[in-house]
Amino acid sequence: MIPIRKDQFKIKVGNLLNGSLDYIDVELVGHLDDIQVSTARVLLQTEINVMCRIERANHGVIVHGLLRSLWDGDCSRCLEPAKGNINVEFREVFVTEPDLEIEYLLTGDMIDLSDLVKDQLILELPAVPVCNFGCRGLCPVCGLNRNETRCECKQSVESPFSVLNELSDGRR
Repeated sequence: MIPIRKDQFKIKVGNLLNGSLDYIDVELVGHLDDIQVSTARVLLQTEINVMCRIERANHGVIVHGLLRSLWDGDCSRCLEPAKGNINVEFREVFVTEPDLEIEYLLTGDMIDLSDLVKDQLILELPAVPVCNFGCRGLCPVCGLNRNETRCECKQSVESPFSVLNELSDGRR
């Protein structure tokens, strides 16, 4: 098990706030607790890379950069393992009295990117993961994985709305 340091995404920004620096370039590598939506997730042992520039702003700092990680999950079509890359650019504001829907908290001379990283990862995880875009899925009749085996089941091409035709035929 990978131990998670509580301060791995914390950065001192005192030199920005007091005006001795205009910006700070930072590269961080860390791990967060399992992050998951539906059947896609970023596991605890997955490395998260953050490269960002932090700049002074009127009432805090602006953080913009790139977040990279890997996700894995279960294919929504065939239920086999699926995985992919997360590469997302971000730009966020840290202030002492944030509107938590659009800003993050600046505490003294420290910012903690953990919540920002979690939020960005959750937004980038696929809601409907697939193992590949050409995945043929499972046969709805016999359940065979159509990527591995061709089944001989008769596929119904009948529309689910065909029942409505029967209703309208009775009214004529």
